[in-house]
Amino acid sequence: MPSIAQTVLLSCLVGAHAAFNCTLYASTCSGVTGYEAYGDCASTVASNNMTCRETHLALAAKAGGAATHCPHAQPSATGPCATAPGGKLKAFNCTVYASTCSGTTGYKAYTDCANTVANNNANHMACRTRHLELAAASGGAATHCPHAQFAAAAPCATEKLKTFDCALYVSTCSGVTGYKAYSDCAATVTANSAGMQCRIQHLTLAAKSGGAATHCPHAQPNATGPCASYTLTAATTTTSGTTGATTTGTSATGTSLVSSTAMNSLSGLCLMALMGATLQ
Repeated sequence: MPSIAQTVLLSCLVGAHAAFNCTLYASTCSGVTGYEAYGDCASTVASNNMTCRETHLALAAKAGGAATHCPHAQPSATGPCATAPGGKLKAFNCTVYASTCSGTTGYKAYTDCANTVANNNANHMACRTRHLELAAASGGAATHCPHAQFAAAAPCATEKLKTFDCALYVSTCSGVTGYKAYSDCAATVTANSAGMQCRIQHLTLAAKSGGAATHCPHAQPNATGPCASYTLTAATTTTSGTTGATTTGTSATGTSLVSSTAMNSLSGLCLMALMGATLQ
């Protein structure tokens, strides 16, 4: 006859699966080397199949398990969860955004949606992705499309998208033949918050080994190649440190790292069951 722990564990695996426990992930894994935080954990959980990550988070929470299993539970999961169902988190869908939101009052199109998604991985657009799903549901567009747009309204307003990194441009491209400096990089970035996505993408490619000669011209003020069609708006303000000004390209930690109390309680019960069952 199965023990109580085994019975609870079976119900967790077969029945309504406990949601990924965001609080447990942070407390268990934040001290592990290479820790990767979720940008908006609650939104990620709501939008994705997290089964493999849930399993490995439970293993990570056992004594001595964090170093091995936390990487399997992180946003860019490694090991068995990299190829498991749900291993690749859902990305923002540009086509769905346009078809769902273009008819709403105050609609704001992405200047360069494809490069925005390329520059900001699924973890860094989790809130927008979740609210685009809610917008696509019947009657949801008017409320949720503003949360999914580039200059997102609350609750996604704190999910900051990557900006052009002026310091990286100088350090990567200043030695390239034909280098063109930004006259006031920081002010240019401010004036073109949504219109530098192509340059951001090609600066990232330029910073990779051997990429500077090809991609720095695509990231310069008078961009060539695929970015030539994106004309920059003239900067209207002046800041000090023109060529070396730095704009951060990191994303906010998100609006929520906590799942609901009910989810956490069920997740904790399943974890205790798992630990108990293994001792039988």
